[in-house]
Amino acid sequence: MAAGSLTFRSYAQPVAFVVLVIGVIVLWGVEIRNRRAVVGVVPIDKDRAAALLSGRSGQQLMRVDREDGRQWLVPLPPFRESAIKYGASAGPNEITLRVHEIGSTIQTWAFRTDDGEIAWKGADSELTLITAMAPAYVTNLADDKVLYEFHATKPQRIFAIDRATGAELWKTPILEAYFDVDPIVRAWLRPTQLVLDKPNTLAFVDRSTGAVLTTKARNWPCVLEDQVWYEPEDNSVLRVHPLSGDKETDLGSFPGTLAGQCGTFNGSVILAAEDEFRGKLLAYDATTFAPQWTVELGSFSFNTTAGRDIRASFPDSTPLNGRLSRFVPVQAIDWGLSDPKKAEPPRHAIVMLDLEKQTIAWALTHPDLEKAYLVGDGTTHWLVQGTTIAAFDGASGQLLAARTFAEDIGTVQPFHFKDGQLWLFRSHAVVSYDGRTLEPAGGWSSIESTDIRADLERRLKPR
Repeated sequence: MAAGSLTFRSYAQPVAFVVLVIGVIVLWGVEIRNRRAVVGVVPIDKDRAAALLSGRSGQQLMRVDREDGRQWLVPLPPFRESAIKYGASAGPNEITLRVHEIGSTIQTWAFRTDDGEIAWKGADSELTLITAMAPAYVTNLADDKVLYEFHATKPQRIFAIDRATGAELWKTPILEAYFDVDPIVRAWLRPTQLVLDKPNTLAFVDRSTGAVLTTKARNWPCVLEDQVWYEPEDNSVLRVHPLSGDKETDLGSFPGTLAGQCGTFNGSVILAAEDEFRGKLLAYDATTFAPQWTVELGSFSFNTTAGRDIRASFPDSTPLNGRLSRFVPVQAIDWGLSDPKKAEPPRHAIVMLDLEKQTIAWALTHPDLEKAYLVGDGTTHWLVQGTTIAAFDGASGQLLAARTFAEDIGTVQPFHFKDGQLWLFRSHAVVSYDGRTLEPAGGWSSIESTDIRADLERRLKPR
């Protein structure tokens, strides 16, 4: 489930959007003069989304359906005019808002997805937001029943919240506070455990009890559905940690360092690795862990800096992750020289890997790719560069569609892609786009029209 956070300020200024990603939290900022505007959208599924609106009369929550437009609109509780932050998580049964007021407790409100009525509400008197610059929690993960909240306290803690009632199921301290050291912490939701990757530390949290197991690790581990492949901090071997609780397996020395991207393909575990500025793919048997093949990427290395915050915030969204299709794009650096250390400057690239033929299908280099990132769902891959999006087919590696959106849609984030649909917002509209054609598929617009599709096509046409 995607999670987001929204900041309001009561200045009389034109509408302006600012997006900042921390963990899997999205911070939306908006300043408004005498009108209601959409300030954020969180997809529920491919057919529904929750939208947050703000105006002179206060803040509102709205549910939008792809086929039928707006379903309900409810006012949010009144809060003080000082800076406020919202943490939003949209689920099939409820939409949960966690509200922060400067110097006061953190309040939780859950609205029923079907009709917008309040399902439950409560307040966390234990935590207080002291400054607007330090959010009280860094990331949210959730399934249909439980919301997991990560609080940047000392020590850092994880809370498990029942999404149906708001009851606290458990809380546990984990890791030390890290805001003054390194804000990059990756988190994965797996069937029985939460997996956290902080520099030099891996943490495994039992989802039913909150029990924590930590181990020292280096570089970027590979987190699959049921196991974690990592390099222990004290030696240069490759180790497999099963999330079932079974004994770990050492695979011996490892040629290079893990690059933090991996997946499974045709019974093999595919690992991305680096070795002296050169990228490589390594395949291991998914059952016996026996080495199968290695593919050198020539002058390309995996780019672990471009889009680093995105990959840290949404580690499961990258194309080289989970169950892989035949063609997988990765962000890379083309050093182009026999001695990579002399390459000035390196060229940023997108490399399309053919896992069946174990080769590079094609590569694209461009300076602007430094600010781009990739999103994938196993069948379709999307390249996002600002407000330009390109869709690629995972079965053929071919370009399906490319579209440049109007600048005032706000920044496109990985959580906007949901079940093959792309949900975006403008000040007057919430729109669903087909993920493969990038054409408007439905949504809602505050501008009245008898034909929502025609209205969206006309008014949201790229400039």
